[in-house]
Amino acid sequence: MLLVVAFPLLCVFWPVLTNQQNFVYRDAGHYYFPLYRYLADQWNQGRIPLWNPYDNLGQPLLANPTSAVLYPGKLFFALPFSYDTNFNLYIIGHVCLATGSCFLCARKWGVGFHGAVFAALAYTMSGSVLFQYCNVVFLVGASWLPFAFLAIERMFRCNSAGAAVLLGSVLAMMTLGGDPQIAYHAGFAAVVYALILLHRDWQSRHFPPGSMPSFWRSQELIICCRRCGLIIAAGLMGGLLAAVQILPSWFWVRQSDREFCEGPRSVWEIPGHVVGRHDTVSTGTLTHEILSGLVGPTESGTHDEFTYRFSNAPWRFMELVWPNVGGRQFPIHRRWFNLIPAEGRVWTPSLYMGLLPLLMAGCTWRKRRRSPGNQWLWALVAIFAAGSLGRYGIGWLLQELSYVSGKDGPLQSSIGGPVGGIYWMMVTFLPGYSLFRYPAKLFVVATLALCLLSGHGWEQSNRNHHHVLRRGLLWLGRVTLAVLVLSMTAMLLFSDRTVQTVQTDELFGPFHLHLSKVDFVGALLHALVLCWIYRWVLIVADSDWKLPCEVSGSKRKRRLPARLVPCAVLLVTGIELVVAHAWMVQSAPRSNWASLGCVVDTLAAQSDSKPGKLRLMRFPPSTSCPRWDESQTGDRLSLSLVWDRDTLYPNFHLSARQRLIQVPGTMQSYTWREIFLQSQRVAGLKCSNDASFLEALGVGHCVIIQSEFGPAKNFRQLKLHGSLANSGDVSLRSSLGDPQRCWFVPLQSVEFYGPVDVSVQNVSQVAQRVLEHDLRQAAVVFKDAAPKWLMRDSKEISSEGTIAVEIVKDEPERVELQVELSQKGLVVLADQFEPGWKLLVESDASGVFRREPIQQTNLVMRGVFLRAGTHRLVFQYQPAEFYQGAVGSAVGWLGVGLFVFSQLFTGRAAKPMPQPPGCSWQQKIEQGDVGKMAQ
Repeated sequence: MLLVVAFPLLCVFWPVLTNQQNFVYRDAGHYYFPLYRYLADQWNQGRIPLWNPYDNLGQPLLANPTSAVLYPGKLFFALPFSYDTNFNLYIIGHVCLATGSCFLCARKWGVGFHGAVFAALAYTMSGSVLFQYCNVVFLVGASWLPFAFLAIERMFRCNSAGAAVLLGSVLAMMTLGGDPQIAYHAGFAAVVYALILLHRDWQSRHFPPGSMPSFWRSQELIICCRRCGLIIAAGLMGGLLAAVQILPSWFWVRQSDREFCEGPRSVWEIPGHVVGRHDTVSTGTLTHEILSGLVGPTESGTHDEFTYRFSNAPWRFMELVWPNVGGRQFPIHRRWFNLIPAEGRVWTPSLYMGLLPLLMAGCTWRKRRRSPGNQWLWALVAIFAAGSLGRYGIGWLLQELSYVSGKDGPLQSSIGGPVGGIYWMMVTFLPGYSLFRYPAKLFVVATLALCLLSGHGWEQSNRNHHHVLRRGLLWLGRVTLAVLVLSMTAMLLFSDRTVQTVQTDELFGPFHLHLSKVDFVGALLHALVLCWIYRWVLIVADSDWKLPCEVSGSKRKRRLPARLVPCAVLLVTGIELVVAHAWMVQSAPRSNWASLGCVVDTLAAQSDSKPGKLRLMRFPPSTSCPRWDESQTGDRLSLSLVWDRDTLYPNFHLSARQRLIQVPGTMQSYTWREIFLQSQRVAGLKCSNDASFLEALGVGHCVIIQSEFGPAKNFRQLKLHGSLANSGDVSLRSSLGDPQRCWFVPLQSVEFYGPVDVSVQNVSQVAQRVLEHDLRQAAVVFKDAAPKWLMRDSKEISSEGTIAVEIVKDEPERVELQVELSQKGLVVLADQFEPGWKLLVESDASGVFRREPIQQTNLVMRGVFLRAGTHRLVFQYQPAEFYQGAVGSAVGWLGVGLFVFSQLFTGRAAKPMPQPPGCSWQQKIEQGDVGKMAQ
């Protein structure tokens, strides 16, 4: 049976396991591979990677959840293999963890062995889970999710504090692994389960109308309070265990572009918006801002717009029955779903989880109310499948109807498409949920619920001799055959009339009409063949039909062994999932990651370059090769990776230890984002052409894709090495000026702006005020005045003396400057200002260091006021929230260890929760008789 489960995984991951290849598609190749290599190098050097100096002007690293710096699963990278092997094992190991956790969850939920294997196989090989090899942190969350479901079920069924501790630990592992959103979903699922149980308790006692007081005096109140207490305890435990991640992330989010918005996105943001705006705008304007933020359309390029990006379109639910029916997305562009104007970006190219698992889950629908567990799972399917629609809400439906009718009403401009949808409700009414994004991620929860239901359906189907399942297969086969006949007729009649409406893909090239037809017909034939095979196997299993065989020269008949039927079903399911999804797992030779790329090689050959200390700018920050939309090729993903590496696409700059600006990432400082956007508006170009501003940022080189854009003044072109030497699409330009990351500004050239609470309402004004100055000759400090001790300094100012500011030590969490000044003033370091940085100053080689405050300078930089003389400045990144969180997490994990030890030592077992009179579903669950529970 283990081979039945291992076979599909070996099939899809075989090239990575045996052929010296790495995962290549999406973030697996260009984001997580360089990022985790950088993290591994930092750990090997004895550093805790708290700060990333290579993105933009620098930004917190541990506080970025996707880095998963302190996730225990990162011990994979301590294995005695190459980094490439460890990275692949990290991904495949979590796929195996998803399999094992789903199997264990189903078994503990009363599902038999074969049914649990069936559920685990469907979950692991589903498109929603398998494709997350491209987004490792979400694969980590999906692998721990079944443990959360198991803990929730045991917590309510047994009134178990141990299950609450388990749930808190699982929530912490999800958060530490980089996916706090799925931890939020697990907590939300627990609340849904508690509400379902409360409703069932109410129904079991048959309270008459108006009997609310008697309910609150009954035993149900005690049980309800216990359940609420367990949920709160699990949430607090999870928060404490992951405090070392949560606290830094929370402080960083408050400074990032996810926090800043024009209007409130949820009801929880309304009070803060009212307090901040009631003195500056009228009541009518304030009301308009609130309504626009809650129900208005989202602004392009903002976090509000990203919140609903990657939504599952309604027509994509056809993929649950017919795999790849909309056409495969890669490596050849054959996705005909792009014909639909409302089709958006695709998070996972397939929602398919197997035909029989879907039908098995459907078999539990009629009896869902007999089991609170099944009722809960169906509720999760409804909530999270509908939530994955994201931007396809009631507002979108009304807009489409208005468009079809040809009447442009006010809805098209005043109401956003997501309004009225489940995801919009979650963003609007759940605290803190507006900070998350990408609704399609919710479908993982629905997939797990369906897979667990399929395990229960396996047991129910065995008891009723598969009658319902056989009928379902028969009707599905008939519908599929009818659709196949109609579609083939339509293809013959309309031929190639629609192909011109499909836009070419900038990465995969022109649309391939013939292969899209192959995918469509193949999906229908796939379902037809499976309906026939499964129906035949079930008929053999349930009837007296016997197989003929020859024994001693005469024909005899014997029954098909019953034990082979589950194996046959599992084998067919595994094979069909491999056929449906093996194409999604794309890999490329490891040699593609071995080189640092043409740009880095060219810079290394320049004698005047200062690698690491200065910065580069890549414009546009993310783009494919300009000519790829004109051709098709099967190895486009491998070519794309080489292109990204050669042109320093983020995060390949981490491997080369090159500082790169315009790195969007998952989060970036809002002040940095705004001042850079303002610099582009001031210049009036698509890229900032102000050489002085780029010099102030320490930009020494620019990588330009398509040479008609980008800075030309005060930049000279360099000849690229390697494969880009003769490319007309990429140019590398070097600054003719003297860009530096640190310099000195005399006190008389410092403008004091005053302490300002930067908000979305004033950040543009503040950025424009800063950009009015030549930042190499003047500075804007967000302080009322210079320090009094500096103003009292009567030492004579010499404008002709020596002024030298030099970086003598440059490490991620420590930067040292040697400064020699002939007058008092401000030393500016063009690195991101962040409160976690601390400064020690040694003056005149005294050997005594004193603490000095770091001034927020030029909105995004660091500054320090100094007297004339020789100084040594030591900047150290010591965020208080990290150390506070570390103490909290250490206490939490110590408490978990003591709790587990006490449970093992005393041998105490969890007791079932007390039952209200007339309700016996919990005892029946304990007996494993899930299918025979009575209402």
